Amino acid sequence: MSTVTNLGYIVIGATDPDAWVTFARSFMGAMAETDDNENVYVRLDGYKYRLLVTKNDTDRLLASGWATRDRDHFNDVLDHVRSCGVEVSMGTPEECTLRGVESFFAVEDPAGNRHEICWGRTVDPRPFISENGISGFVTGDLGFGHVFLPCTHSYDACLDFYEKVFGFEYSDFFRIPHNYASGMKPGARVHFFHPENSRQHSLAIAELESSRGIHHFEVEVNSLDEVGRALDKAHALDIVARTLGRHVNDSVVSFYARTPSGFLVEYGYDGLQMDWDSHEVVNIPVGSYWGHKWL
Repeated sequence: MSTVTNLGYIVIGATDPDAWVTFARSFMGAMAETDDNENVYVRLDGYKYRLLVTKNDTDRLLASGWATRDRDHFNDVLDHVRSCGVEVSMGTPEECTLRGVESFFAVEDPAGNRHEICWGRTVDPRPFISENGISGFVTGDLGFGHVFLPCTHSYDACLDFYEKVFGFEYSDFFRIPHNYASGMKPGARVHFFHPENSRQHSLAIAELESSRGIHHFEVEVNSLDEVGRALDKAHALDIVARTLGRHVNDSVVSFYARTPSGFLVEYGYDGLQMDWDSHEVVNIPVGSYWGHKWL
Protein backbone atom coordinates (compact mmCIF):
# COMPACT_ATOMS: atom_id res chain seq x y z
CA MET A 1 0.00 0.00 0.00
CA SER A 2 1.01 3.64 -0.30
CA THR A 3 2.36 5.13 2.90
CA VAL A 4 3.21 8.55 4.21
CA THR A 5 6.60 9.85 3.15
CA ASN A 6 7.75 11.94 6.11
CA LEU A 7 6.88 14.16 9.06
CA GLY A 8 5.66 17.32 7.36
CA TYR A 9 4.66 19.55 10.29
CA ILE A 10 3.37 19.72 13.83
CA VAL A 11 0.57 21.86 15.25
CA ILE A 12 1.24 23.34 18.70
CA GLY A 13 -1.31 24.96 20.98
CA ALA A 14 0.26 27.74 23.05
CA THR A 15 -0.97 30.12 25.71
CA ASP A 16 1.59 32.66 24.46
CA PRO A 17 2.21 32.21 20.72
CA ASP A 18 4.40 35.34 20.59
CA ALA A 19 6.95 33.62 22.83
CA TRP A 20 7.43 31.08 20.04
CA VAL A 21 8.33 33.86 17.59
CA THR A 22 11.27 34.92 19.75
CA PHE A 23 12.23 31.32 20.51
CA ALA A 24 12.17 30.26 16.87
CA ARG A 25 14.13 33.25 15.60
CA SER A 26 16.73 33.88 18.28
CA PHE A 27 17.34 30.34 19.55
CA MET A 28 16.42 27.90 16.76
CA GLY A 29 17.59 30.07 13.88
CA ALA A 30 14.27 29.59 12.10
CA MET A 31 12.08 32.15 10.38
CA ALA A 32 8.75 33.01 12.02
CA GLU A 33 5.74 35.02 10.94
CA THR A 34 2.46 35.82 12.69
CA ASP A 35 -0.91 36.28 10.99
CA ASP A 36 -3.85 38.42 12.09
CA ASN A 37 -5.26 35.59 14.23
CA GLU A 38 -2.12 35.13 16.38
CA ASN A 39 -1.09 32.00 14.47
CA VAL A 40 2.68 31.63 14.23
CA TYR A 41 4.26 29.93 11.22
CA VAL A 42 7.78 28.69 11.98
CA ARG A 43 9.71 28.08 8.79
CA LEU A 44 12.77 25.79 8.49
CA ASP A 45 13.09 25.46 4.72
CA GLY A 46 11.20 26.02 1.47
CA TYR A 47 7.78 25.11 2.85
CA LYS A 48 5.40 27.70 4.28
CA TYR A 49 6.05 26.32 7.78
CA ARG A 50 7.08 23.25 9.73
CA LEU A 51 5.72 24.33 13.13
CA LEU A 52 2.26 25.89 13.29
CA VAL A 53 1.64 27.52 16.67
CA THR A 54 -1.96 28.48 17.48
CA LYS A 55 -3.52 30.31 20.42
CA ASN A 56 -4.79 27.78 22.96
CA ASP A 57 -5.96 27.60 26.58
CA THR A 58 -3.19 25.11 27.39
CA ASP A 59 0.30 24.43 26.10
CA ARG A 60 0.38 21.13 24.23
CA LEU A 61 0.88 19.35 20.94
CA LEU A 62 -2.35 19.40 18.97
CA ALA A 63 -1.32 17.24 16.00
CA SER A 64 1.53 15.62 14.11
CA GLY A 65 1.21 16.19 10.37
CA TRP A 66 2.38 13.51 7.92
CA ALA A 67 2.94 14.15 4.22
CA THR A 68 2.04 12.00 1.21
CA ARG A 69 3.45 12.39 -2.29
CA ASP A 70 0.29 13.29 -4.17
CA ARG A 71 -3.48 12.95 -4.31
CA ASP A 72 -3.41 9.29 -5.38
CA HIS A 73 -1.10 8.30 -2.53
CA PHE A 74 -3.22 10.34 -0.12
CA ASN A 75 -6.39 8.55 -1.21
CA ASP A 76 -4.67 5.16 -0.97
CA VAL A 77 -3.66 5.88 2.63
CA LEU A 78 -7.15 7.20 3.44
CA ASP A 79 -8.80 4.08 2.00
CA HIS A 80 -6.44 1.81 3.93
CA VAL A 81 -7.01 3.61 7.24
CA ARG A 82 -10.77 3.37 6.77
CA SER A 83 -10.49 -0.32 5.88
CA CYS A 84 -8.80 -0.85 9.26
CA GLY A 85 -11.94 0.44 10.98
CA VAL A 86 -10.29 3.63 12.23
CA GLU A 87 -12.52 6.69 12.56
CA VAL A 88 -11.45 9.46 10.19
CA SER A 89 -12.19 13.19 10.35
CA MET A 90 -11.72 15.14 7.12
CA GLY A 91 -10.19 18.60 7.39
CA THR A 92 -12.58 21.46 6.70
CA PRO A 93 -11.71 24.07 4.04
CA GLU A 94 -10.86 26.50 6.82
CA GLU A 95 -8.58 24.00 8.56
CA CYS A 96 -6.86 23.17 5.26
CA THR A 97 -6.27 26.88 4.59
CA LEU A 98 -4.76 27.33 8.06
CA ARG A 99 -2.41 24.41 7.46
CA GLY A 100 -1.58 25.38 3.89
CA VAL A 101 -2.54 21.97 2.46
CA GLU A 102 -4.86 20.88 -0.30
CA SER A 103 -6.51 18.25 1.89
CA PHE A 104 -5.96 16.30 5.10
CA PHE A 105 -7.69 13.80 7.32
CA ALA A 106 -7.20 13.34 11.07
CA VAL A 107 -7.12 10.20 13.20
CA GLU A 108 -6.21 9.36 16.78
CA ASP A 109 -4.02 6.47 17.84
CA PRO A 110 -5.33 4.18 20.61
CA ALA A 111 -3.68 6.43 23.24
CA GLY A 112 -5.39 9.57 21.90
CA ASN A 113 -2.50 11.16 19.99
CA ARG A 114 -3.86 13.09 17.00
CA HIS A 115 -2.29 12.69 13.58
CA GLU A 116 -3.06 14.45 10.32
CA ILE A 117 -2.28 12.95 6.90
CA CYS A 118 -2.07 15.53 4.12
CA TRP A 119 -1.15 16.22 0.52
CA GLY A 120 -0.49 19.39 -1.47
CA ARG A 121 1.49 21.43 1.04
CA THR A 122 2.21 25.09 0.32
CA VAL A 123 5.77 26.17 -0.44
CA ASP A 124 7.27 29.61 0.13
CA PRO A 125 9.18 30.92 -2.91
CA ARG A 126 11.21 33.32 -0.81
CA PRO A 127 14.69 32.07 0.14
CA PHE A 128 15.13 30.68 3.62
CA ILE A 129 17.35 33.07 5.57
CA SER A 130 18.06 32.10 9.15
CA GLU A 131 17.31 34.70 11.77
CA ASN A 132 20.60 33.94 13.56
CA GLY A 133 22.86 32.89 10.70
CA ILE A 134 22.71 29.10 10.57
CA SER A 135 23.12 27.57 7.12
CA GLY A 136 19.83 25.65 7.25
CA PHE A 137 18.05 22.57 8.53
CA VAL A 138 18.23 18.97 7.28
CA THR A 139 14.76 18.43 5.81
CA GLY A 140 13.73 17.68 2.21
CA ASP A 141 12.61 14.10 1.62
CA LEU A 142 13.55 13.28 5.23
CA GLY A 143 10.84 15.51 6.67
CA PHE A 144 11.63 18.13 9.27
CA GLY A 145 12.78 15.80 12.07
CA HIS A 146 10.97 13.54 14.51
CA VAL A 147 8.38 13.59 17.29
CA PHE A 148 8.52 11.62 20.55
CA LEU A 149 4.99 10.97 21.80
CA PRO A 150 3.54 9.60 25.05
CA CYS A 151 1.32 6.54 24.99
CA THR A 152 -0.06 6.42 28.52
CA HIS A 153 -2.30 3.43 27.82
CA SER A 154 -3.01 0.86 25.09
CA TYR A 155 0.68 0.68 24.26
CA ASP A 156 0.56 -2.62 22.39
CA ALA A 157 -2.45 -1.37 20.45
CA CYS A 158 -0.41 1.70 19.49
CA LEU A 159 2.38 -0.52 18.17
CA ASP A 160 -0.14 -2.32 15.98
CA PHE A 161 -1.68 0.98 14.89
CA TYR A 162 1.54 2.48 13.59
CA GLU A 163 2.66 -0.73 11.90
CA LYS A 164 -0.62 -1.96 10.43
CA VAL A 165 -2.71 1.19 9.99
CA PHE A 166 -0.03 3.74 9.09
CA GLY A 167 2.35 1.27 7.45
CA PHE A 168 5.34 2.49 9.45
CA GLU A 169 8.25 0.10 10.02
CA TYR A 170 10.27 -0.44 13.17
CA SER A 171 13.65 1.25 13.42
CA ASP A 172 14.64 -0.12 16.86
CA PHE A 173 13.45 -0.23 20.47
CA PHE A 174 14.65 0.56 23.97
CA ARG A 175 13.73 0.03 27.62
CA ILE A 176 14.32 2.79 30.14
CA PRO A 177 17.23 1.82 32.44
CA HIS A 178 17.00 2.16 36.22
CA ASN A 179 19.32 5.18 36.40
CA TYR A 180 17.53 7.19 33.70
CA ALA A 181 16.42 10.45 35.36
CA SER A 182 13.77 11.37 32.79
CA GLY A 183 10.48 10.98 34.63
CA MET A 184 9.92 7.66 32.83
CA LYS A 185 9.61 4.52 34.92
CA PRO A 186 12.48 2.01 34.73
CA GLY A 187 11.60 -0.69 32.24
CA ALA A 188 9.23 1.55 30.29
CA ARG A 189 9.24 0.74 26.58
CA VAL A 190 10.24 3.10 23.78
CA HIS A 191 9.78 2.17 20.12
CA PHE A 192 11.12 4.03 17.10
CA PHE A 193 9.45 4.04 13.68
CA HIS A 194 10.17 5.29 10.20
CA PRO A 195 7.85 5.97 7.25
CA GLU A 196 8.99 6.00 3.62
CA ASN A 197 12.29 7.88 3.99
CA SER A 198 15.84 7.21 5.17
CA ARG A 199 15.86 9.26 8.41
CA GLN A 200 16.60 6.75 11.17
CA HIS A 201 13.29 7.52 12.86
CA SER A 202 10.53 10.05 12.38
CA LEU A 203 8.36 8.86 15.27
CA ALA A 204 9.06 7.52 18.74
CA ILE A 205 6.43 6.42 21.25
CA ALA A 206 7.00 5.67 24.91
CA GLU A 207 5.19 4.38 27.97
CA LEU A 208 5.21 7.89 29.34
CA GLU A 209 2.66 10.24 30.87
CA SER A 210 2.55 13.81 29.59
CA SER A 211 -0.15 16.45 29.96
CA ARG A 212 1.37 18.26 26.96
CA GLY A 213 0.86 15.44 24.46
CA ILE A 214 4.55 15.30 23.50
CA HIS A 215 7.92 14.71 25.10
CA HIS A 216 9.99 16.43 22.41
CA PHE A 217 10.39 17.16 18.73
CA GLU A 218 13.74 17.15 16.93
CA VAL A 219 15.38 19.33 14.31
CA GLU A 220 18.75 18.82 12.69
CA VAL A 221 21.23 21.41 11.41
CA ASN A 222 24.16 21.12 9.02
CA SER A 223 27.17 21.38 11.31
CA LEU A 224 28.42 20.65 14.80
CA ASP A 225 29.40 24.31 15.19
CA GLU A 226 25.77 25.32 14.67
CA VAL A 227 24.74 22.93 17.44
CA GLY A 228 27.46 24.40 19.66
CA ARG A 229 26.36 27.98 19.06
CA ALA A 230 22.73 27.01 19.78
CA LEU A 231 23.88 25.34 22.99
CA ASP A 232 25.62 28.57 24.04
CA LYS A 233 22.36 30.47 23.43
CA ALA A 234 20.40 27.87 25.39
CA HIS A 235 22.76 28.22 28.36
CA ALA A 236 22.41 32.00 28.21
CA LEU A 237 18.62 31.62 28.24
CA ASP A 238 18.79 28.96 30.99
CA ILE A 239 16.69 26.51 28.97
CA VAL A 240 19.06 23.51 28.66
CA ALA A 241 17.29 20.31 29.78
CA ARG A 242 19.83 17.68 28.66
CA THR A 243 23.52 18.14 28.00
CA LEU A 244 25.29 17.55 24.71
CA GLY A 245 25.54 13.86 23.79
CA ARG A 246 25.40 11.32 20.98
CA HIS A 247 22.50 8.87 20.64
CA VAL A 248 23.10 5.21 19.92
CA ASN A 249 20.31 4.54 17.43
CA ASP A 250 20.44 7.52 15.06
CA SER A 251 23.99 8.71 15.95
CA VAL A 252 22.76 12.31 16.34
CA VAL A 253 24.94 14.68 18.37
CA SER A 254 22.43 16.86 20.18
CA PHE A 255 21.20 18.59 23.29
CA TYR A 256 17.68 19.24 24.56
CA ALA A 257 16.15 22.60 25.44
CA ARG A 258 12.85 23.66 26.99
CA THR A 259 10.40 25.33 24.60
CA PRO A 260 8.01 28.15 25.59
CA SER A 261 5.24 25.52 25.88
CA GLY A 262 7.07 23.40 28.44
CA PHE A 263 8.00 20.37 26.35
CA LEU A 264 11.44 19.89 24.79
CA VAL A 265 13.19 20.37 21.47
CA GLU A 266 16.15 18.22 20.53
CA TYR A 267 18.66 20.24 18.51
CA GLY A 268 21.11 18.01 16.65
CA TYR A 269 23.54 17.21 13.86
CA ASP A 270 24.87 14.16 12.01
CA GLY A 271 21.82 11.88 12.09
CA LEU A 272 22.01 8.57 10.26
CA GLN A 273 20.35 8.06 6.90
CA MET A 274 19.54 4.39 6.55
CA ASP A 275 19.58 1.68 3.92
CA TRP A 276 16.46 -0.09 5.13
CA ASP A 277 17.01 -3.12 2.88
CA SER A 278 19.97 -4.13 5.03
CA HIS A 279 18.66 -2.91 8.41
CA GLU A 280 18.06 -5.21 11.38
CA VAL A 281 15.74 -4.05 14.15
CA VAL A 282 17.65 -4.25 17.43
CA ASN A 283 17.17 -3.64 21.14
CA ILE A 284 19.27 -0.67 22.30
CA PRO A 285 20.66 -1.20 25.84
CA VAL A 286 21.33 2.52 26.43
CA GLY A 287 20.04 5.69 24.83
CA SER A 288 23.35 7.48 24.33
CA TYR A 289 27.01 6.66 23.81
CA TRP A 290 27.92 9.62 25.99
CA GLY A 291 26.36 12.78 27.41
CA HIS A 292 22.65 13.66 27.38
CA LYS A 293 22.64 14.08 31.15
CA TRP A 294 19.40 15.45 32.57
CA LEU A 295 19.66 18.81 34.33
